[in-house]
Amino acid sequence: MTSRYWTETELKSPRWMLKRLYYQLPHLHGKSLFLFGPHSRFRNLCNRFIHHRYTECVVLVTILSYFILVLIPSTRTLPQFFAIDIAFAAFSTIEAILRIVSQGFVGHRHAYLRSAWNVFDFFVVVTTWLSFIVGGPFFRFTTLRALRLLMPFRVLSGIRVCSQP
Repeated sequence: MTSRYWTETELKSPRWMLKRLYYQLPHLHGKSLFLFGPHSRFRNLCNRFIHHRYTECVVLVTILSYFILVLIPSTRTLPQFFAIDIAFAAFSTIEAILRIVSQGFVGHRHAYLRSAWNVFDFFVVVTTWLSFIVGGPFFRFTTLRALRLLMPFRVLSGIRVCSQP
């Protein structure tokens, strides 16, 4: 098998960057949500965005900063903490939706709910929104916070992504 070396002009062209990015991404399988096939532009865009190095670093920093904020007892009594809770819930929801569109929900071997961490994230997102809609202050601030405090453990596998050059 022969290897291909990139010329100087190919290295500077944006088309080469797209080819390089394409080969680094995981390949899409099956249909996502019975709507988006493996060649759908929107699904490929979600896949590129979710697997981008900086996106994973932003998710890591967001989860760790929320973790630290929750551990500080004086911040939980602030009136702005409810807004921070909603912002974190919205961030987690958007991340979950993009992952579901990218990977599919359940239908095949590489789907979103086939990963234990994704099942945990999905459970936390659903219970977060249920607590805002149905639950009282006791449920919102104790039970659910204990679940959210486990989220940094999911991110520990993503630390190697942020530390790569």
